[in-house]
Amino acid sequence: MDMDQLATIVSEAQIARLFNMAAITIFIYDYLLTVEREITLIWPSKWSFLKVAFLVQRYLPFFDTLSWIIRQSLTGVPTPQCVAHYYATTIMLGVGIIISEVVLTLRVWSVYDNSRRLGRFFIGFYAIIAVTIGVSKVLYLISVSADTLPIPRISCMIHGDKYPFAATWIALALCNIVMFILMVVPAISNKKKGEGSILLKVIFRDGITYYFCLMIMSVVNVVFVLSFPPILGFSVMVSLERFTHSMMTSRVVIHIREEAHKTQLGYQTFDEFMNKGDNESAFELIVRRK
Repeated sequence: MDMDQLATIVSEAQIARLFNMAAITIFIYDYLLTVEREITLIWPSKWSFLKVAFLVQRYLPFFDTLSWIIRQSLTGVPTPQCVAHYYATTIMLGVGIIISEVVLTLRVWSVYDNSRRLGRFFIGFYAIIAVTIGVSKVLYLISVSADTLPIPRISCMIHGDKYPFAATWIALALCNIVMFILMVVPAISNKKKGEGSILLKVIFRDGITYYFCLMIMSVVNVVFVLSFPPILGFSVMVSLERFTHSMMTSRVVIHIREEAHKTQLGYQTFDEFMNKGDNESAFELIVRRK
């Protein structure tokens, strides 16, 4: 490797590091803005599947951050350890995004009165998405290799097949497009009818805004992966989108709990909001109590 190539690697690595630091800073800043409401509205509630999912996707990014910092602080790491560390980080990132998507999807489902038909569609749709992402991840991780570099704060340089890596983000973009449409349709219908409480408007506002942002970010991520060298393409937008999933999902849950608390709907768990009661759904309660 000549000096020009080495200089290019150092420059690209520095750009990627700055983007990652920016993403981490935004995530921590957003956490500090919302943690007080989280402690007040989420922590006292009873334990449920959705509370566990919320907390896992909320705090898993801190482990991602710690893992990244450790990786950046090491120099001359043996190639097998470098690849193993990258595997672990990639898996944590994928698990965090999947859990965030599950929480957001359940929120979309509640808007449709927990329709069984839509529920079956979600199962089939996510099965296809999961298989696509799973196969793409496996193909990508199989292709991964690393070069150990004796440069401070650049422990190793990851190489891999960019096409299966891009396929993961294409599948995620498709998922966000579908969810965006599923939020826009009832929002337009309710606006035309002049229906909906403040809480329902919060749900539509957050859903449409967040899914639109995630959709755009996934598309931009694909462009970066396919257009830029591995150091930039595989890291510049990935961390930002990963943290954005967690931030937006957390805000969705906190905003719903906050508005429900204001209107004194009396839900003890987030599950009670998302799922049907004995004779009426949470969606019906929201509309009726406007």
